[in-house]
Amino acid sequence: MKVFITEFTHKNKNYEGPTVVASNFDEAEAKAKVYGCVVVGILDMVIDEDEFNVDEIQWNRVLH
Repeated sequence: MKVFITEFTHKNKNYEGPTVVASNFDEAEAKAKVYGCVVVGILDMVIDEDEFNVDEIQWNRVLH
């Protein structure tokens, strides 16, 4: 299972929506549609500020 990030628009302003747990993107989009949201990404990593050193992390960045 993966955690998908969603957003919704209210009065022409975008807001963070609820997170959706699903096994694939299509399933996540179906669940998000029920809430009136759209899927914008997948939560890939959670960083706890107390347990890491920024200088030691090897970042995988994707620029669009």
